[in-house]
Amino acid sequence: MEKKKKAPKQGQPPDCMPNIKALREAAGYTQESLAQALGTSLSTVRNWERANVGLWGFYWAIKLCRALNCDVEDILRKENGDKID
Repeated sequence: MEKKKKAPKQGQPPDCMPNIKALREAAGYTQESLAQALGTSLSTVRNWERANVGLWGFYWAIKLCRALNCDVEDILRKENGDKID
């Protein structure tokens, strides 16, 4: 009998799992310290790691960068044209 694929969580692109936790830990951040470094909330970081919200943005940013042969920093810039700090 063939195993059924699990439906993706709401807010999660199909066949994708966030790798944010592993990358955060490898960089030596806690969820709280990463949130502080990014200027966002702890709950936002937790939600990214749990694929509860916002992963479609990451998904489409990756696809857009591949299509345009660019880095994510090239897509979104400050009004004056500088890269985001």
